[in-house]
Amino acid sequence: MWKTKNSRFHAADRLRSRGWWKAIAHSVLTAYILVLSVVPKFVESIGGGTNADYIGLVAIAASIFILVFSITSIFDEDKLRSSYMLDNAKEIASLYHAYKLEIDGAINAGSAFPSPDITNSKYQSIIEKCPFNHDAIDWLKTSIDIALEEDKPVKAKQAQLFFWMFYDIYFWPAFAVIAALIPSYLLLTL
Repeated sequence: MWKTKNSRFHAADRLRSRGWWKAIAHSVLTAYILVLSVVPKFVESIGGGTNADYIGLVAIAASIFILVFSITSIFDEDKLRSSYMLDNAKEIASLYHAYKLEIDGAINAGSAFPSPDITNSKYQSIIEKCPFNHDAIDWLKTSIDIALEEDKPVKAKQAQLFFWMFYDIYFWPAFAVIAALIPSYLLLTL
C-alpha cells in the first residue's frame, strides 16, 4: 500500500507539473504569434523595410506548431489522470493509516493482529476505482525514496530519474517553443 500510495502521489505531482509547463509553452507560442502579426506594421511605422511575406510564412509555421501542440495537449489527459491519481493516493493513504492504527492497537493491547484479508479486499477495491495506473517513472521515484530510507546508493537512479523527468515534463514544451522561434532567428540573421 505504501509503495502504491507514494507512486500515485508522485504521478499526480508529475502530471500536474507537466500540464503547467505545457500551458506555459502554449502561452509563449500564442504570444509569439501575436507579436509576429504586428511586426510588419511596427517596422513600417518606424520607416524600416521588412519582408512581410516571410514574416507571414513564419507566423503560419508558428501557428502550425501551436496547433499541433494544442491538439496533443488536449488528448494527453494530464489533468484528468492527475486528479484520479491524487484521489486514489489519498484513499490508499487513509486505508494504510487505518490499518497501521489497527496493528499498533493490537500490539499495545497484546491481542492478535487484524486480518489482512479485509484490508487487502478494501485495497483492491480502491485500486480498481482508478482507471489509470502510475507510470514507471513514478515507481522509479518511489524506489529512490525507499533506497534513501535504507541508506542505499541512489546516484544512478537519481540520474535516470532526472533524465526521464526532463524528457517527460520539459522536453516537448521546450522543443515546441524553440522550434517555433528558429524561423524568427533566421529572419533576423538574413
